[in-house]
Amino acid sequence: MANLPEARKDIALEDVAFRSSVSEAVGNKIGGSINFINRRQTDKHDWHLNGPYRLGVGSTGPDGIFVFPFDAEIVAHMFYNGTAGTSGTTEIAIKRLDVGGTVLGDMFLINPTITSAAASGSFSAYRWSDGTTLALPTGHSIGTIFPASNLRFTAGQGVRLDLISGMTAGATLQFTIYFRPI
Repeated sequence: MANLPEARKDIALEDVAFRSSVSEAVGNKIGGSINFINRRQTDKHDWHLNGPYRLGVGSTGPDGIFVFPFDAEIVAHMFYNGTAGTSGTTEIAIKRLDVGGTVLGDMFLINPTITSAAASGSFSAYRWSDGTTLALPTGHSIGTIFPASNLRFTAGQGVRLDLISGMTAGATLQFTIYFRPI
């Protein structure tokens, strides 16, 4: 069965006025609008390591954890480099957590990184839902996820950001995941 194409079309008052018939056009508008929302609706969670974050290398969850309130899938992520360091690489890992906090493993097969070659204020962004690189400036790497099931979570499972390494004199980083219910 084919899906209706996505459409962001408003329903006019004339479409639903008293004694007017509801036509296929109204059904198409409603179905297309629902499909538009279903494919684009997301929520997000941010981790912020403000200031000289290198002190947190080796710590687990320096900005806490996030628990999914419903079955969800991660559809995109963004990695922000506040102040570029003078040398080295910043690497983060996202740990998958079972209900209660037990580590199930890593979300990434190869973790995202930012090197000191990246500009201050730069960010990378990737949409996992369709494999689109939205931004990938010099010094950033997206990371690799395998298998794709690492992007799916059941209600009560969570994720935690761990800081694996930090650039010398690097300050302020942000990692954001975008997710939607499944």
